[in-house]
Amino acid sequence: TPILKASRVASAQYRYPIYKIPADFIKPTNDKEIAQQRLSDGGTRPYPTRSELEASGALKGLELLYFSEPYDPYVVEVQGSAKATLPDGTQVEVGVAGINGHPYHPIAQDLVSEGKIRKEELSLASVRAYFRAHPNELTTYTNRNPRFVFFTHSKGGPFGSLGQPVTTDVSVATDKSIFPPGAPCLAATTTSDANGRRGSYAALRLDQDTGGGIRAAGRCDLYMGVGDTAEQRA
Repeated sequence: TPILKASRVASAQYRYPIYKIPADFIKPTNDKEIAQQRLSDGGTRPYPTRSELEASGALKGLELLYFSEPYDPYVVEVQGSAKATLPDGTQVEVGVAGINGHPYHPIAQDLVSEGKIRKEELSLASVRAYFRAHPNELTTYTNRNPRFVFFTHSKGGPFGSLGQPVTTDVSVATDKSIFPPGAPCLAATTTSDANGRRGSYAALRLDQDTGGGIRAAGRCDLYMGVGDTAEQRA
């Protein structure tokens, strides 16, 4: 869960928004379906993709928060939640209100395959640094991911797909068509500590969440916690 600088109003410093859920949004019945868009004639159609939404101007007026870094809104979408520190020092939380349901495409892997970032150097920090240095490429890459997430203010989170808060070093997210919700599991992998030292990792975890990029047996996301140290570990 990142802690990021944000504002409720746009300014020269805060220019990069996340959005509230539109009135024409019809939630899908499960996380594998595409959401529907309610049309003015009463009909419906599949909800627009990221590039279609951003090109149409339909999101104007739905801004929930504005962030100071261009890549921050996308980070919040991928993580599904964030804590935001406002200019007056107040901290607010945001969580998912709705997802358009289109398949998730990992743009970080594109950066690797196209030689922009070396595979062994791939991390959230290296991707953020790349787009800070090449802001004109950000929209090109993010538009390759048709999935789009809408947000709302929340308290007590971040929440997993069971409707309960996720827990540092306990919660995992899996593909719920394969793994039973709430089941205990043994997560065995290789990970890094806050100083970048890699080593073996094995721990009892609880299956409390799901995600658009988690679509396979043997695949899970480990929840590392809140803030900068957790981000370095993640």
